Amino acid sequence: YEIPKRDWSSDVCSSDLHADGSFAGLMLATLDMTYFENFYAGFSIGEKGVITLVSGNALVLARRPFVEANVGRDLSTGAIFKDYLPQSPEGAVWGYSIQDGLYKLAAYRRTDAYWLVVWVALEENDILVAWRAETLRTGIFTGVALGIIALLGFFLTRQIGLRLRAEAVAAEGAASYRLLADTSTDMIFRLDRTFKRRYVSPASREILGYEPEELLGINPVSQIHPEDVERVTTVFRTVATGQDNASVVNRVRHRDGHWVWVEVSFRPIRDPRTGEPVEIFGSMRDISRRKKVEEALAQAEERARAHAELMEDAIEALPDGFVVYNADTRKAMTNRRFREFYAPNPVNRDPKERKSTRL
Repeated sequence: YEIPKRDWSSDVCSSDLHADGSFAGLMLATLDMTYFENFYAGFSIGEKGVITLVSGNALVLARRPFVEANVGRDLSTGAIFKDYLPQSPEGAVWGYSIQDGLYKLAAYRRTDAYWLVVWVALEENDILVAWRAETLRTGIFTGVALGIIALLGFFLTRQIGLRLRAEAVAAEGAASYRLLADTSTDMIFRLDRTFKRRYVSPASREILGYEPEELLGINPVSQIHPEDVERVTTVFRTVATGQDNASVVNRVRHRDGHWVWVEVSFRPIRDPRTGEPVEIFGSMRDISRRKKVEEALAQAEERARAHAELMEDAIEALPDGFVVYNADTRKAMTNRRFREFYAPNPVNRDPKERKSTRL
């Protein structure tokens, strides 16, 4: 072996020197290079990766993959020995290998205990193959995820569009309903399941003398005439249990204290999913004027009936016979005295009696 010139003072112990400081001797150890080949075979460096063990004077000692021609090759002109080792005992550098000409990433290190340099060089494609595979997997996963997100986004956008259109239609319907309720002469209202008002239209001012807000949260039964409470409550409960339509006529107290006759119609508002009644929709109409007309007609009929009975009694009490003929000369009415005079003749019988016994 050729011993290169170098400063040994930092590498040998004092026991290597004589007492006067002169050189005492040199110890040499040798290793079989197949040891390094077997040792390096356990590392994963790809198909074109290289592990190289180089002596301090840049001669190749061992290499994986093993190429006999490269053993003893001088690498002093390479970038690692020429440019990088003088600056740092370890590092990494990209470059073209002077042994096989491939572009590689080389990580080198000079050992402290021995006069050796070792580096591992991995070919660019071997380094990137794992990254590319991972990138491919990530790309596929990302693509699938983006596809799912895009699909979900499409359906979400579609659902949002449908919901917005439904809300627009509902808002338009609500506006139309509110306009109808606000302009109707009937008082429109909604009751919850406990029969408390949740909405009252402005017609409440004309019918009951209250602002709509004053009637909210109030059970209408509290304003109903005591004689009508049981009947109205029964109708409420019937509609709340699912009957489609119902109506009732009752009296409601006006704000100034008098009673107002009203006709009220009810129908349930159902949950669209379950079909169960959740509210009661109602309309109230003031029928006080109609009620007065009906009462006047009833009184007139009663008076007419009383007058007719009084006239019949007066005719029956006459001492003379009395008969009334209708337009076709038939007897329409006779009194008792007339029937006594002409009783033997069947034609003179009481017209009412004849009518009831006609076959």
